[in-house]
Formats: sequence, structure tokens, C-alpha cells
Amino acid sequence: MQQVKKPKKPLIFYYCVVLLVMVLLNTIVVPSLLKTQIKEVDYGTFLTMLNDKEVDTAQVEDDVIYFTDKAEKQQPMTLLEKDFLEENKVLQQELEIYKEDLIFEINVELEKSYLPENNRCKYFNTLNGVTELCFENQISFNRFLSEICLSYYEHAPKINNELINRKSVSAQIKKARNLIIDAILNEEELNRFEKGTSSEATIFRATLMHTGILKGDSSEEEGCRRIIEEIDAFIGQCAGKKVSFQVLYNKLLGKDFGTRKGVIPIFIAKEIINLQDTPIIYLQNKEVEISSSILNNINERPQEYYLFIEKESIEKEKYLKVLEELFLSEELRKKQKSKMQRLNNIVESMQRWYRSLDQYTLTFTKQLFEENEVFEILSDCYESVQLDGDGEILNDIDALLRNNGATIE
Repeated sequence: MQQVKKPKKPLIFYYCVVLLVMVLLNTIVVPSLLKTQIKEVDYGTFLTMLNDKEVDTAQVEDDVIYFTDKAEKQQPMTLLEKDFLEENKVLQQELEIYKEDLIFEINVELEKSYLPENNRCKYFNTLNGVTELCFENQISFNRFLSEICLSYYEHAPKINNELINRKSVSAQIKKARNLIIDAILNEEELNRFEKGTSSEATIFRATLMHTGILKGDSSEEEGCRRIIEEIDAFIGQCAGKKVSFQVLYNKLLGKDFGTRKGVIPIFIAKEIINLQDTPIIYLQNKEVEISSSILNNINERPQEYYLFIEKESIEKEKYLKVLEELFLSEELRKKQKSKMQRLNNIVESMQRWYRSLDQYTLTFTKQLFEENEVFEILSDCYESVQLDGDGEILNDIDALLRNNGATIE
């Protein structure tokens, strides 16, 4: 006799059973479990527990405060509720007071642990081997840190104006700096910044006048002079090729210098404008006009900008430096303000020098040198000229002429 098999139930039946079980769990079981875990209390109970130091942890989320009783750490409580908080406006203020007190106590503990005079931590100097250090008080500790900074940033510029000599300047100071930069780039008269109490006047005096950079003489502040040398060296690297401003900023902001970014655009503007031909600045591959806003952008994102100088510009600058050294007095070099005035000064000085020659020299010059010899001597002198980072001639001009065959009496 054959056994009759019961027909199998469709798969949808089992899906319905699982779904029903999940609904029951979510509507009955889970809420009951959560209810047993979180207990609601009033604000007075919370304050009492807080004063009795019975609160283990507390957390504010929107309009609800969750806290844990030390005796029942696994059962967080809630201080409800939005309506309750609205009825008790002082709650948030009191919580802020408790927060400030906790921060104060934390700082006190940190000071006890880390202040040098408390002798609860050790300090080591790894510059020359590993040496354990001892400090009597905070002053000696700060003095030691200053010595490290002076050693690491040996050529840091000394600029006595905290408004501009900083990493990031305010919008008002940036506006004042732009006025100075635009005046430099447009070759305007700068004497209007030499007096007065405006922001641009005080910044101008601190960065260019008191440091000696404006005059370009031996009174230059050592750190600022070295920064100018680095900028000039960077400009020399850009002869015939594009070089990222990041190269310059890495040098000025890094070891030995530690220059604050607030002053760098002013120094760059001053050195760029001294070139006889206009340099080209690129934003990636796009040429942009040189202005205070572009120099500000370079200051913020130097990796995106590049400088290009035609080689002829560098050679021309070298040639003009030689002529200035030969024919211009130091006083006259200080007074020149623009490119055209610079050229005019050189031409006029050469003319005065020629007119000052006596008749014998004018008449018998050819007896001293043949024309081609003079040209060759001057050419050899030009090729032998060496400039320092500030563009000044390192050679002794008289010795240079003698070494190349000239006779000087």
C-alpha cells in the first residue's frame, strides 16, 4: 500500500512567518529591553547625583542629557526632555559652568605633570647626542627653547612689527600691504609712506626702511639681507626656464630663515621690479599679470605659480651693474627710483665722466689702446665679473682692468 505524501508548503509561507516574528520583536521585545536600560529622571535628581559625585559619565545630545550612574554603569539615564529644558533655561548655563570647572581642573593636573619646576617629567636634548636636561623654572625652560629656535633659524629676519611679521595677517593688514606692493610695482614715489601712523606707513618703515632694504647699503639688517639674496638667487634660477615659487618658499620658511609669510610679498615685489625686463609669472601654464593680488595668491599657494626670466634679462642686469659700479656714486644709486631713471643716471654719469677727461687723454686715447684692444679688454672684464646674491660686484674693478691688459694711472 503506497504512502500518501503531504504536499510541501510554498516558500512564501516561510517568508511570512519570518516577517511576522521580526515585527513582533521590533514592536514588543526591543522597546521593552530599551526601556529597562534607559531610565528617565528629573533635573533635580540629576543635580543631586552630580553634587554627590554619583554621576560617572554625561553626554549632551540636542535637548537630552544622557548620564550613567556609578552604581549602575550599565543603565544610562536620560534627563528629558525638550519641554523640560525649555522650562528650565538655566540648565545649559549651569552645564557650561560645570564644563569650565572640569577644564580648569584638567589644566591644573596637566600643569602639575608637565611644568618644568614640578620635576614630574623628563626633558631630553637630541641635537648633540641624547642629554637629559633639568630646569629650575619656566623661565629657564623658555630660555632653552629660545636658544634652540635661534640656532635652527639662525638668519631669521628681525622685523619689529607684529601686525605684518606673522604667518597669517588680517584683512586690514593685507590691504595695507597691497598699497605698498602696488606702489612698488607701479614705480611710484615711496616717500609718502615714510611718515604717518597709518598701517601701510608703519609696515613700510618696519620692512623696508628700518631694515635698510630700501637703501640697499651696509645698514641692512642681516636676516633681511640674506632673504633678499635668496630671492635674487631664485630669480637667477629662473633664467630661461620656469621654476615654481615653492622652491623659494621652502627655503625662506624652512631651516635657517623661518621667515613669516606676511613680509615675503613685499620683498619679492622689490626685487622683481629691479629687473630691467618684466618677468613672467605663470599660474600653471597660464600667464598672469604681476600685481599685489597675484603676489598674495603666490603667498598662499606657491606650488601653483611659476617664474620665468629671459636669459637676456639676467645678462643685461649684470651689464648694468658693472656700469653702475664704474660710473655711479653710491649716493646716486640710492636715489634712483625707476628703471628709466636708473638708465638715465648711468648715461648722464658716463657723459660727465667723459667731459671730465683732460684734453691730453681725449686726444691721445688711441695711443694707449687700439680700438679693438679696448673692446677686447672690456669684453674680458665683463666676462670675469662676479656678482653676489644681492647683485653687488665682488671684483675689484681696478684689479679687473689690470688683469685684462689695461694700464691705469
